[in-house]
Amino acid sequence: MATPLFPKVQTFNTESLGHGQWLTLEKLDYQDNNGIRRSWERCVRNNTSFTGADAVDLQVQLITPTHTHMLFVIQYRPAIESYVVEFPSGLIDPKESPVEAARRELREETGFDVDAASIQLSKRPVCYEPGLTNSTCYMGRVTIHVDDVTDLPKPQLEDDEWSLRTVVLPLNGLLKHLEDLEDRCVIDSRVYSFALAVTNL
Repeated sequence: MATPLFPKVQTFNTESLGHGQWLTLEKLDYQDNNGIRRSWERCVRNNTSFTGADAVDLQVQLITPTHTHMLFVIQYRPAIESYVVEFPSGLIDPKESPVEAARRELREETGFDVDAASIQLSKRPVCYEPGLTNSTCYMGRVTIHVDDVTDLPKPQLEDDEWSLRTVVLPLNGLLKHLEDLEDRCVIDSRVYSFALAVTNL
């Protein structure tokens, strides 16, 4: 008999090991499909939304009359003590829909104000780093037509986004352009995976 693709696993206990302003460290006990009890530790966000996901991440494509570019953000991440190249993203506020959060974060981090209909979001949340945290996000895509990528709107940053800057890179040769930045920052794995995929198309 073939092993099921998704054998049943049951969590039967969670315990808080530590509580901070933004995160809680939990220990959970679970039982695998063979009846063996196991344990794991994970980080959990304290300020989760009601949408089934914590955040939205956006792939922003800028189309000019002659070229296609990708719009990223660079910001300092204290957890890894480095600047990181990322997709524009942010947490979903309580009682805010994923699309509303995507519009707000795009406006705050890039200055672009787009219609809700122009944002394509994943049908279900996707995970960030499932070996470490239960945090999830909706992955989205938006295409914006501009005349010139050197004349873009000004971001409307919040106080805690003091380090955030936007960076525009050509889609053609994107992986090489990102690798040219690696001596000064870290490339987010989702950004690197995206660049790797479009490079091999």
